[in-house]
Amino acid sequence: MDSQSYATYSFEMPLSEVKYDWRQGARSYFEKLGYRIEFESDTEIILRAGSKLGNIMSFNPKKIKRELIVKQEDNTLFCTLNVSLDFRTDFHEEMEYAQWEIAYFKIFLSQTGDIPQEPSTAKYVFISLLRLVKKLIGVILLVVVITLPCIYIIPEINRLTSGVPIIDLNEVLSFAQRASEGPADVYLMPFYGFPESLAGAIAVKLSEDLKINVRTTTALPIPENSFDQDRHQYDANAFYKPEIDVATTLQDTGSKTAFIGLVRGSIFIKGDPKRFVFACQYDPKFCLIGDSEMLLTARSASLYHTRLYKMVKRQIGKTYYRKPPTSDRNSIMKSPVMSVRDLDKLGIEY
Repeated sequence: MDSQSYATYSFEMPLSEVKYDWRQGARSYFEKLGYRIEFESDTEIILRAGSKLGNIMSFNPKKIKRELIVKQEDNTLFCTLNVSLDFRTDFHEEMEYAQWEIAYFKIFLSQTGDIPQEPSTAKYVFISLLRLVKKLIGVILLVVVITLPCIYIIPEINRLTSGVPIIDLNEVLSFAQRASEGPADVYLMPFYGFPESLAGAIAVKLSEDLKINVRTTTALPIPENSFDQDRHQYDANAFYKPEIDVATTLQDTGSKTAFIGLVRGSIFIKGDPKRFVFACQYDPKFCLIGDSEMLLTARSASLYHTRLYKMVKRQIGKTYYRKPPTSDRNSIMKSPVMSVRDLDKLGIEY
């Protein structure tokens, strides 16, 4: 048998105990079990069943590669069954089925003894599938154990040890904030879908942080035809005019007041090859921020709040303080910021 590994089962019996023509008996018995004749002579017959592909693909013990050799020498009949074990990881079922085949053949030839009950191959298939599922679950768990630290735990430790503060805006969530006195330095303009309370919390936090008056408007309607159905993103340029229209109605602004739109979603700039942008600056005083990428990849509310807070503060740096981009890795103005990983690495101070 051209197999690297196989199990052998055999018996021998005097010809005087054989009740049938043994060649005819072997053909009749084993062809019903799916065997085919490979060689036959007056003193020997070889039959084979199954295939190498069956060893690889099938859970059914009837499909694996097997070879039966029945040979007459003098007055003795020798029967040998070789069962291929190549590519099999658990061959208990195959062995049980092979033992049944050869035991039944011996009884068939001699017509003596109790006929053993054929093993249930359906049970074997079920057991094999169950074992495969268990192994797959084990592999998945192993992959999770290996990748979880790489994807979540180690980056989180790096973030916590990087010295960048964690911003939890839940502590100051409230509705639209009004500065106590004086004109607004910065107006946050949430569009429908972006929580007004979150915009208000950012305004409170930034007012305390920067010692300027950061205020919010009530929610503004989403501009018509601003959502691109093919990209499932908002066209950032569609928000420029609505921001200007609202800004002209505000009474507590000054010549330096900056306006930052906030959109709950992903934004893109027509003509820009980038798949998305965190922010779009229309002119020195007006810009727009989309929070989708910051939100969807965040593992906690505080991580999302920190990202959003940094991006708003970064845009204030551009629109209100007119700070240029820098290569300083510790500055919130470091450029470029192409991904949430870049954003997470940003410092929180100018």
